[in-house]
Formats: sequence, structure tokens, C-alpha cells
Amino acid sequence: MHAVAAIAALAAAAPASATTYQCTFTQKQSCAAEGCNPVNPSIWVKLDDAAGIYSRCDSRGCDDHRAVFSYRGATHSVEIPGAGAFVKFMDGGEAVEVASQMTMVYVSHGICKVD
Repeated sequence: MHAVAAIAALAAAAPASATTYQCTFTQKQSCAAEGCNPVNPSIWVKLDDAAGIYSRCDSRGCDDHRAVFSYRGATHSVEIPGAGAFVKFMDGGEAVEVASQMTMVYVSHGICKVD
């Protein structure tokens, strides 16, 4: 019975229809223990909630990752389990991506739009 309730809760939290988004970033910072510095926002992200795919893209192409999509009110959250990366964005499009590599953290701000 608990499994049925959990599945029903997940279904209620998902959007009514499958959507793909493209997220572009206008600001990016590279952060270490010493502080943060601005860097070129050279990546963009494609999100496909029906396929469960989070694609991080740059001029050389895209790396596709399995992702977990969740929705709470007007906030969309998408994370790559175990990879240290996630995107959060609002229905209006305002977005942030956080990605880590070793002890560095990269924080990008921009917008996600329906693709």
C-alpha cells in the first residue's frame, strides 16, 4: 500500500506533460577555498524530463546523463545523481546550475526556456 501511495505522490508532483528545456547562462563563477572568480559561461544545458536526460553541452558537443527531475510549486529541480551537478529553475525561467569538479564549484546563472 505504501508503494502505491509513493507512486501516486510522484505522479502528482510531475508536470502535466513531458517537456524539454534549454538553459543558457550569462554569468558563471569558479569557486575554490580562496573565493570565487568570474569565468566564461561556455556551456548550456538541455533537459528532457520524459527521457530523464540532463545534457551538458559546449562547443565540442553534449554529454548526456541520467537525471532525476522533481517539481515543487513553480520550482523545477534536476540533478545528476552522484555527479555533483544540478539545475534549478522557476516557471518564469530564471535558473542556476551548480557543478563540482574535485574541490572546485562552478555556479552559473541564466535562463531555462521550453525548447
